[in-house]
Amino acid sequence: KGATISGLNEMEHQGFSSALIKGITTSTKKIHQFLGE
Repeated sequence: KGATISGLNEMEHQGFSSALIKGITTSTKKIHQFLGE
């Protein structure tokens, strides 16, 4: 039981981190486009 839950938590954490990075990257690109850079 413990190993499975730990594995799922790790996968969820990796997915969350990846989504967060993508969101920041997209926001940064939109800001640069808005500023005309």
